[in-house]
Amino acid sequence: MADRVAVLSKGQVVQVDEPCSLYTRPHNRFVAEFLGQTNFVSGKLAGRERDELVLECSVGKLRSNTFPAEMAKTGPVTCSIRPEAVRLSHADDEPRADDVNCFRAKIVDHIYLGQVAQYQLIIDDTLSITALELNPRPLKSVSAMINLTVDPRDVVILKD
Repeated sequence: MADRVAVLSKGQVVQVDEPCSLYTRPHNRFVAEFLGQTNFVSGKLAGRERDELVLECSVGKLRSNTFPAEMAKTGPVTCSIRPEAVRLSHADDEPRADDVNCFRAKIVDHIYLGQVAQYQLIIDDTLSITALELNPRPLKSVSAMINLTVDPRDVVILKD
């Protein structure tokens, strides 16, 4: 294993970085997809608040503080959210309006794999999300509602 890795597409270097940075902070869709499973969420830049960009997506506002330095101020974007970055809450409480990146989702499917459970979720019947839960609690049934949260640092806005 190397301390720096180059990812190539069609013979061209698209990103060179440490393995962890390549995985958690991919620059574009190709690198994000190449290095593992991810959720792609499309949206439109709606503004900036402090050190975060606010995206308007099909399920509401999504905040990110992981974006290219030369990010445009408006326009369409795609972000990458890794399944293990999605935090699940089995509480039945509705998310509060001031919760950041917190959504209510319906369980479409789940697989218990021992140390981890994989969930297929859908938010507002429009956005499909895969989530992984380490050391899973007893699984809720399919069609049950669950809360999910994503830290703004794990919403990675891609260059393309």
